[in-house]
Amino acid sequence: MKKTVKWILWTIIIFILLLYTLYSLTKAIDVVSMEIMPKTVSKSINEKGKVIATDEKTIFSPLAAEISEVKIKENQAVKKGDTLVIYNTKEMHYQLEQLKAQLESIRGQEQQSYQGPSASQIKQQELMIEQAKLQKQAADEELRKAQLLYEEKAISKNSYEEAKRAAETANNLLLQQKQALEVLKDQYKAPQGTAQYFKGQKEVISSQIDLLEYQLSKSEILAPMDGIIIQLDAKEKMITSPGIPLVTIIDPNKLEVEVLILTDDILDIKESMPVEMTLENSNEELITKGKVKEIAAYAQENISALGLEEQRIKVTITPESSKIPLKPGYALEVIFTTYKEENCISVPKTSLFTYKGKDALWIVKNGRAFIQEVEKGLETDQEVIIKKGLNPGDTIIIDPQTKGLKENKKVYSVVATK
Repeated sequence: MKKTVKWILWTIIIFILLLYTLYSLTKAIDVVSMEIMPKTVSKSINEKGKVIATDEKTIFSPLAAEISEVKIKENQAVKKGDTLVIYNTKEMHYQLEQLKAQLESIRGQEQQSYQGPSASQIKQQELMIEQAKLQKQAADEELRKAQLLYEEKAISKNSYEEAKRAAETANNLLLQQKQALEVLKDQYKAPQGTAQYFKGQKEVISSQIDLLEYQLSKSEILAPMDGIIIQLDAKEKMITSPGIPLVTIIDPNKLEVEVLILTDDILDIKESMPVEMTLENSNEELITKGKVKEIAAYAQENISALGLEEQRIKVTITPESSKIPLKPGYALEVIFTTYKEENCISVPKTSLFTYKGKDALWIVKNGRAFIQEVEKGLETDQEVIIKKGLNPGDTIIIDPQTKGLKENKKVYSVVATK
């Protein structure tokens, strides 16, 4: 009796185990699946960009002087030729008048140095010369007559010698009067080097006058172009030195976007490549487009947000005209689309696995799971394009690690995602 009861109990237990095993083998498992539909797949590089002004001018101080008036403010629009800053020029005007007076004084001193004898003195001496000439002519005539008489024995030798001495005396007197005229003129000649001295003095003063006049011409700082004041360092009562920055102006209509691209990605970026740029605000993302204008010829070293050294290359983008209010300094999300394929089949990277050395994934047919070998194409960060092995309308299992998943396994409670 006891053996019969035991046999019956064991039979029941074995039967229950067989039923459980059969149930487990035929029970469907829950999977997350996706229906394959043709779509557009793109590969892109996303980086932060910064809006910069291509036409930017910084005006530097031309003078060492005090600023008396600043006529603009930061963010103010100005037109070419508008007055921006005015210097205090009172001291420069005083210096200029003083130098002009010094120059006139030097010219007066020079004239005094070259002042000659008066006209009356010259005239008097010239008359004395004329008188001496007449006396010489008379003495020469008397000598000629005396010589003729002496040759005819009409006068004595002493008389002839006396006439000869009188002629010589008259000639010497004429020479003395001429010499006296030269001495009179020489008394008023300036010393040697006087001309060079006064020339140098006048050149020094003239150069100082030219400098002051140049500085006065620069005493008003004018806007070199139409634009916006983005930086104002000049302040009233400020004492400036030549070369310090005063005002920075940009043309807000001439903008570019600069992006630093990792050297690993730069080969995928080409000049004239179209890009998409996103500006985030509190309500939405504003999108504009642009084109790659220039790729720098060299890389520069940067420090990443994690503190790591990295090599990046500057890429310059020309934005297309749009209604987005881009301004210098704005940060944009720049998207470089390096690959794009339309009407293709793609699956999540996580759905693929290796099966017998080949790429494969799980597909669902008639409510059961089967392994399907595939051929991969381009990979993005999230997706893989499938070149062979799938067709539109196929259903794949997204997670190949789903517990209990095996060949010909019944599946249900499929959550379809596209």
